Amino acid sequence: MARVRRLFRTIWNIPYYTKQWNLALQAQQEGDWLLVEQIMAELHERRLQTDDSHFMRGCALMNLEQWEDALAEFERIRGQLDTKSNEGKRWVNQGIALARLRREAEAAALLRSQMSKEWSPEQLRKAEQLIDQLG
Repeated sequence: MARVRRLFRTIWNIPYYTKQWNLALQAQQEGDWLLVEQIMAELHERRLQTDDSHFMRGCALMNLEQWEDALAEFERIRGQLDTKSNEGKRWVNQGIALARLRREAEAAALLRSQMSKEWSPEQLRKAEQLIDQLG
């Protein structure tokens, strides 16, 4: 019975979820990171969070320089993201957040362990530069 209720709640929320994601993507394109964060926070409050929404909120919080909250969102991601590009951004951004929180050794170790040849050349370059800067 609980499974049926969860399924019904999920189906019921699809139009709302889709609308909110479209608004968030538009806000992201416009550089309105505060709105992106607010939309993702509202989805999370309604228990409609996904790994992709944690990623999107983490990116928004980074742009707002809220490092601890951004790191917490990246750490909530449990699976792989929808694209290899976003996977790379996830780990680079998590490393940047750790570095900004003065957790340099942890940031360098994270990037070394997660770097992948499947990342874009730009992401690999950013990760390598950050590792070099952190020592």
